[in-house]
Amino acid sequence: SFGFDSSLNVKLYYYNGSQTALTSTLTVVANQWNHIAFTKTSSGVAFFCNGVGQAAQAISGTPQSSATYNINIGQYNGTGVVGYISNARIVYGTAVYTGTSYSVPTTPLQPVANTKLLTTQSPSFVDNSGTNSTITTSGSPSIQRFNPFGGITLPTPYYSNYFNGSTDSIQLPKAVITGLNSGSSGNYT
Repeated sequence: SFGFDSSLNVKLYYYNGSQTALTSTLTVVANQWNHIAFTKTSSGVAFFCNGVGQAAQAISGTPQSSATYNINIGQYNGTGVVGYISNARIVYGTAVYTGTSYSVPTTPLQPVANTKLLTTQSPSFVDNSGTNSTITTSGSPSIQRFNPFGGITLPTPYYSNYFNGSTDSIQLPKAVITGLNSGSSGNYT
């Protein structure tokens, strides 16, 4: 589970025999678009928020996974996002962001090498990564024309998904990103 906590610190939860969390000192700004990301490397997990990168934190144990659980966006274990998510992308095998600073995207994300998922940017619940994963919904997440790229001229409108924080989520099969629990092998963002 990846997002931010009640103090607005960027946070990553994972299971390694018990629920474990890594918390960044980077914080999101309430009531505005924020760009957040994490990159898993052999040295741990590095967090990124609004142009600032933070050094990697070590992962304790080996993150577990199960083929019985889908990947959820917008909700995890009864806790959810109240707000908008746009341009959610998962890349396996490439560390998209590195260092202590980076340029926040100002245009809609595109598939890059090794993109396994690119969603929450279309007028329907689809995967634009090229892997064409089937996305299903739970609750009633809605598609909005509201997006972080505001006033730029786009050949095609881009969208976001609104989540109510309790019942809304979108899911895709775990198989889309097999290997995320592979310990020190394989970067992903």
